[in-house]
Amino acid sequence: METVRHRLESTDKATSDYFLFVSFGGLFLKSSGESDASEKLKEQLLSKLRSHREVSSVVDLGKDKIIKVYVRTFHGGTFAPLVGTLELPAKQQEFAYAFQQSGEPLELAEKFVFVVDGQLLLIGAECKTIEEFAGISLAGPSVRDKIKELIGEAARYETVGPLPAHIPFLVSSSDAPNWVSQTRSVFLKLKNSMSTQQAIAEVYDRVHFRLSDFYNMRCESDQVLDLSGQIGDAQTKLLDMLVNLLGSRWFELPKRIQTIAQIRKEIADLLRLLSLHSSRSHNLQNDITRLEQQIIRDSALHEASPERIADEALAKLYWKDHTKVSEIDSNSILTVVEHVRSEIQVTQNLTVTFWAALVGAVVGSILTILGGNLQALAKLIPQSGTNGHNMLGFWFSVFRKLLSES
Repeated sequence: METVRHRLESTDKATSDYFLFVSFGGLFLKSSGESDASEKLKEQLLSKLRSHREVSSVVDLGKDKIIKVYVRTFHGGTFAPLVGTLELPAKQQEFAYAFQQSGEPLELAEKFVFVVDGQLLLIGAECKTIEEFAGISLAGPSVRDKIKELIGEAARYETVGPLPAHIPFLVSSSDAPNWVSQTRSVFLKLKNSMSTQQAIAEVYDRVHFRLSDFYNMRCESDQVLDLSGQIGDAQTKLLDMLVNLLGSRWFELPKRIQTIAQIRKEIADLLRLLSLHSSRSHNLQNDITRLEQQIIRDSALHEASPERIADEALAKLYWKDHTKVSEIDSNSILTVVEHVRSEIQVTQNLTVTFWAALVGAVVGSILTILGGNLQALAKLIPQSGTNGHNMLGFWFSVFRKLLSES
C-alpha cells in the first residue's frame, strides 16, 4: 500500500521526547461541482487558519518548498495535509478544565499541533506524564471545535464517530514510559528525536490511509442505518395509507382515486429505498472485507508495516462493531408491498364495478322513463318547413305533455 512520504524540517523545538496525538474523523465539506474543489477548499482553509492569531506555523505539506511529499488522493475529498499550531487557554478546554476543577489529577496543555487533510483531523501536544496524557485526551474535542470555529464559513465540518472512543497515539524516540500500560494508547518508537510538527507528520504518514478508510466506512454504515430507518418509516406510512383506503366509503370516489395514486407513489419510493440499501450495503461489505484482508496481509510484516499502529488502534477500537451492515428483511417488505398492491387492485375493481353498475342503472332508468314518450314525441315533431312560430308551439306542447304524464 502506498503511503505519504515527506520530510519536514524542524520549525519548533520540543522540550519533551514524548508526544500524544489523538485522531478525529470528520469531513470538511463545501458544495461545489468543480473538479478542483478539494484544492480550492484547501486554499480557503489555509488562508482562514493563517488569519487567526491563535494559529501559527501553518504549513501546506503539498506546496511548501521544504517539504517533499507524495499524496495519493482518495474518495474525492482529500487534499495534501495542512499542519499548524494552535494556542488554546486551559479555561477554553471545557471538559478538561471542568474535570481539573473538580479535583481530577490533570495537567492541561495550552499549545497543540494539528494536521487536517479534508477528511482526517489529528491533534496532539507534548506529553511527559500520565496527568498530561489525561488532560490532552480530554482537551481533544475542544481543540477540534476551536479549529471548526476558526474555519468558520470556509467549510462545513461534519463529525464522524465513534465518539468519544478515540484511540490516542503516544510517540517517542525513547522507550515507552511505565504508565503507558495504564492507557489505551498505541505506542510508536521513533528512530530519531523530532519536533512536535515532525512527530505529528510522522504519525499522520503512518495512519491516515487506514483511518480514513475506517472513517469512510463509518459514514457508509451510518448511511445504510439511515436508509433502514427510512424504509421502516415508508413501510409504516404505506400500511397507514392502505388502512385509510379500506376505511373510505363507497361514494367517496375522488378520495379513493387520490389515495390509490398516493399508495402507488409510496410503493415506488419504498422500492427505491430498498434498492439504495441493497447497493450501499453491498459496497460497505466489500470495503469491510477489503480492510480485513489488508490488515491480515500487513500483520505478516509486523514492525515493517507502516500501518501497524493504525491497525493496532483499530483493533483496540473494535472497528468491526462500528462498521456493521444494518440488515433488513427485504423479503418480508416485498411481501407487504405485494399485499398492498393486491388490496388496492381489489378495492379498485370493486369501486369501478359498483360505479359502473350505478351509472348503468341511472342511465337505464332515464331511458325507461323517456321510452314511453318517444312515439308520441315523434308524432308531435313538426314536419320540415315548419316556421319558427309553430316550432315554439311544438316544444311548448311537448313540455306540457311530459308534465301531465309524470
